[in-house]
Amino acid sequence: MSFGVVGAKKSISQFLRSRLSERSWSALERSVIRARRFAKIVAHPYGRFVKTPIKLHQNGSKVVRMLEIGPGPQRIEGYETVNVVWARHVDYVADASRKLPFRDATFRSIYASHVLEHTAWYRHEEVLKEWVRILAPGGNLDVWVPNGLKIAKSFVAAESGENTDFLEDAWWKFNPDKDPCVWANGRVFSYGDGTGRVGDPNWHLALFSERYLVHLLQRAGLEQIHRLSDEHVLGHNHGWINLGVRGVRP
Repeated sequence: MSFGVVGAKKSISQFLRSRLSERSWSALERSVIRARRFAKIVAHPYGRFVKTPIKLHQNGSKVVRMLEIGPGPQRIEGYETVNVVWARHVDYVADASRKLPFRDATFRSIYASHVLEHTAWYRHEEVLKEWVRILAPGGNLDVWVPNGLKIAKSFVAAESGENTDFLEDAWWKFNPDKDPCVWANGRVFSYGDGTGRVGDPNWHLALFSERYLVHLLQRAGLEQIHRLSDEHVLGHNHGWINLGVRGVRP
């Protein structure tokens, strides 16, 4: 998508927002969300039952393969993509918290940015072992998640009056009053699809600290585990909450 198109969409949105009442704007937002959800429902069978088998066949003969789990809006160059919902840049439609449609030791590198927090906290070891199953010996798994410890510390500091650093975050959806507790809820749990629908895959279901994420990768059988820096971010950088750890399959 070009910056011109993005700018045009923002201008239209701003124009409508300035002309509509708060109630009408909210109703319009809900309608757009429902339309997008319907489009995904319609496209999902095509992605899962048509495109996924075709891509599995096409990519099966590659010597060096890399996989991004839960891609952002744009593909990382050189990486195949798997996601729970279909999009044009998604090669395989599959739930990454379940068994994936790949043979053992398929990929030299696996990159998962802000995916693991969308899976139930008590299943993380099981999920990571499945990701490691499809990782080739000597290959690396990069996992990025929100830094729950940082978020928790900022929340406590705001509520206790120590500082208001959270105000620099600009994470204000559903929070016009910039309340620190509402902010923390948004950061920890996210917003789903914005309508309150419980089953949406965009909800967050877990918290992480660096210690615990390292522990999980160890339990999944990885070695040479270490913290990643911003220079290792391949797609969208989630900023101050970004916590990344890399492990290597022996």
